[in-house]
Amino acid sequence: MRDRYATCAIATQLARSPRNKHEPKAAPDKDSSTPKINKTYLDFLDSLSEDQRENFLKFGEKKAAQLPSPPQLPRRWIETNWEELSAQWYKSKGQSSPTQSSKWENDPRTRDWLAIIEETANPLEFATDKEKQDFVRWCNETKQFSWLREEL
Repeated sequence: MRDRYATCAIATQLARSPRNKHEPKAAPDKDSSTPKINKTYLDFLDSLSEDQRENFLKFGEKKAAQLPSPPQLPRRWIETNWEELSAQWYKSKGQSSPTQSSKWENDPRTRDWLAIIEETANPLEFATDKEKQDFVRWCNETKQFSWLREEL
């Protein structure tokens, strides 16, 4: 009897864990990319606070409802389109997504592009295409330009 109660208590604790709020996933098929996408989506959700997660899901549901043919399963649509939705969500909050930030931190062109902008002191002249505009936006948000850094 004692082991049965201990097992029930452990199962209850595991079920209450924030990591286990999601439906269990099927074992990955060798031909299917769904588990990778699902895991990445779940990792994204787990990286958010509860308030952020709720806010993101409401944002996604609103976007789904605005489609010409709204999906019957909006949460499934959010799961499928979460990368684009997360970029739009961060942008709507005036933030760069963590993915975008790490992209520019690790991009081999960052140092050269920053030097060009610093030399001309004119980011708008440099931002001739969408990628460079995104770079300039990231530089502004993360205070990469010398004129945005606080003097020590």
